[in-house]
Amino acid sequence: MAEEQKILVVDDEDVITWAISQGLTRRGELAVDTASSGEEALGILEQRTYDLVITDIRMRGMNGFELLTHIRSRYPDTGVVVMTAYGSAEAKREASERGSLFYLDKTFEMDEMRQVVRSALEQVERARALRDQQSEGFSGVISDLSLVDMVQLHCLARNNALMEVTTPRRQGVIGFRDGEIVFASTDAGLEGRDAFLDMLSWSGGEFETLNKNPTEQNIDESWESLLLEASDIIANQN
Repeated sequence: MAEEQKILVVDDEDVITWAISQGLTRRGELAVDTASSGEEALGILEQRTYDLVITDIRMRGMNGFELLTHIRSRYPDTGVVVMTAYGSAEAKREASERGSLFYLDKTFEMDEMRQVVRSALEQVERARALRDQQSEGFSGVISDLSLVDMVQLHCLARNNALMEVTTPRRQGVIGFRDGEIVFASTDAGLEGRDAFLDMLSWSGGEFETLNKNPTEQNIDESWESLLLEASDIIANQN
């Protein structure tokens, strides 16, 4: 029997933590604990390992963004989903830039929450598997998993690696250091941020991950900010 995946739900409204806990544990596949504040959540995380944390943004004391930052720094193997009753484009962008896997409005239906949790847990497992494979390197086809997804998995796994990307017409390389995107270059002469954003717009092709540390750095932005911008560019192209 597979081990239950563990989730921590954080909200200063007891009715919310109770409802989510009941909804997620009904089918017996998940183990759910709750916390009523960011401070309490950090105390619990020091005692137990969780696969996923679901947190409200607006709470007394430490808010959800601050909790998210602490988790991404201290517990990189733990995914985070942010939810709020005060949704805005700015809040969604900040959540993404701080490393949240998903962003939910509190008007969600329980089926939507379950789907988000499933997707988030899948991303967490992929990141762990990617980190375990890093010692040997590996390759794949971009159509199997989008380049954006693969880059995010490297970042979540905090990998040190070079990823070579090849299409019938283009070639490029992306460098990761401790999960941050620090280098990008293409055969068309693009470097840094411009090269990275250009590569993520490519379709088709293949990638190969090499167990090599990047020796150069030409990118200083956070990976969350870069992926958010890349996603916006891709969405505008479609």
